[in-house]
Formats: sequence, C-alpha cells, structure tokens
Amino acid sequence: MTATVLHGQVAGSSAYSVLDIPTSARTAALGMHILALPNASLGIAIDNPSLLNAAHHKQVELTYVHLFNGAHLAGISGAYHLQRGGTLSLSLRHYNFGSFAGYDEYENTTGDFHAGDLAITAGWALPIDSNYTIGVDLKPVFSNYDGYFALLLAADVAGSYISDSRTFAASVMARNIGTQLVSYDQTTERAPFELAAALSYKLSKAPFRFFLQLSNLQRWNLRYNDPLNPTAHYDPYADTTYTESRLSSAWDNLARHVAVGVELSMNNVVFLRLGYNHRQTKEQQAADRLNMNLSGFAYGIGIRTKRFEFSYARNNYHLGQAPNYLSLRLQF
Repeated sequence: MTATVLHGQVAGSSAYSVLDIPTSARTAALGMHILALPNASLGIAIDNPSLLNAAHHKQVELTYVHLFNGAHLAGISGAYHLQRGGTLSLSLRHYNFGSFAGYDEYENTTGDFHAGDLAITAGWALPIDSNYTIGVDLKPVFSNYDGYFALLLAADVAGSYISDSRTFAASVMARNIGTQLVSYDQTTERAPFELAAALSYKLSKAPFRFFLQLSNLQRWNLRYNDPLNPTAHYDPYADTTYTESRLSSAWDNLARHVAVGVELSMNNVVFLRLGYNHRQTKEQQAADRLNMNLSGFAYGIGIRTKRFEFSYARNNYHLGQAPNYLSLRLQF
C-alpha cells in the first residue's frame, strides 16, 4: 500500500510519496520541493534543514494543502535556536486521504474506512562559518490504512552555501534515506530516496530572484514507455515510421531533472511567483493534446510583514484538479 501523489516511473520504485509534498507554499509556487534561499521561512527550512538558522528562533508556521478529491494535508512547524549548538526544528504533518468504501473478496461491503499518514520531522542545523551550514532531518512516518499499520524511518542530510551579499545561495541534499521498520505485510518498501541540488540568484539591480532545482541526480533515466504517447509514429500515407532522435530523447531526459522558477519582489512586501517543472508536464499532460491545462506550471503570491508571512500557491498537475497550498508564518 503506497501513498498518493505519485510521479510516474520513479514513484513506482518506492512508497511514501507524501515526503515529496513541499511544506511551504512558496516552494510549491516555484514548482519545486526544496529551495536554496537566504532568509528562508521556517517551512522552507523544514524541507531543507541546512537553511535553519537563528532567525527561525520562536517562529511557527502553519500549512494547509488541498490535494485531490477531498484529500488534504495540515501541518504545524516550530523552531528554537540554541546559544551554542545550532538551531532545532520540529514539524508535525497529517495527511488525510479521506474515506473509502470497503469490500471483501466476494464484493460484499465492509463499510467505509479511512486512510492517512502522520509525518514527524525533527531537524538540526549548525553553521560552519558565515557562509556554510550543514543540517539533518529525522523523519518517522506513521501510516494507517483501514487498520493496516506501517512505520517508516527516514533522514535528510544537507549542506548550503550563502554568499556574503545574500544574492546567491546553493544547496546539495540527500533526501529520504531510510526504509520501513514496520511493513503492511511481509514486503518492506523503500522511501523515495533522492539526490538533489538547488540554486537561487537575486539580481542586484532588479527585483527578481531566479531559482533552479536539479532532482533525482542518482539516476539518469526518468523516461518511461507511455502507450498513450509513443515515441514512434507510423504514417500510413508515407508508409514510414518516424522515431525520436537520440538527441531529442537525451534532451528530454535531461530536462526532466530540472525545475526553474522566478520570484518578483515588490518592496519586499508582496511577492509574485512562477515555476515550471518539465517532468511534471511530460507525465501529466493529456495525450494527443496541447498542454492547455498548463500541467507542470505553478504560481503563487506571498505577503510579508515583520510579524507574519502568508503564501498561496497552485500547482497544475492535470485536467482534473490542482493542489492548492496555504502557508502562514508567525514570529513570536
């Protein structure tokens, strides 16, 4: 039994894809699941622990995500800075996938049942100097599907560099290192392990920050055979089969590792965000159609004051529905 929000070929090799849902609406608005960013909000630092710092002391961030068909995520995160020893964080996230009609092997109804996950993330970060920081997360995930219980234990290890001018930031990260301690049956399922990197750059004389995410660096081939979108096409009039070139195939595979985004800052109070994920477009767009639903595109808005920061994001997946993200960061 695996969680929802799967991502094509890669997701078929692991469970607990809920770990790929970003905690912050700002991250989701850029079409990514990790960011490298100076002065990141707490939700961003929950997903990338090397961004935790003293500025997160006594911050609290609330998260709500409306997923698909009644499924939703609600979470709360907090942080505390130690005078000596770095910064600690704790996050609780509950994934509710709703009610389902249950049946036995003879198709007799057994009543409705619920499915959901509870993820706990405990993070710690330590600055090496004024530019470099390392961080780790420990993430137990408890799953309950109609009385079937499972427990996953995973960890993240990350490192970040932030320039003195605060215009450039970079992170490298090993995500979801772990496995099930308790399985649904006799089969132990893997966490969605990933090697990832993220960059951001703020133009010195313009209100734009550009973002880049490189995902799934541990494997090259992210493509798969889709019978609804074959790479070879037969033209009966010309009696010729047209196949995709190696260059086109390699370029598409490379692009599936990349997500890009841009953020426009208006006096550092109002923020407009736009992101694009090529892999999501290729895996979610309708067959034989133009990408009219803008699958793979994400967008959002943020409002920041001294005491709070509010962000909204919408991430287009397919013609059906698109998740909506809400984040509220409070400073105490």
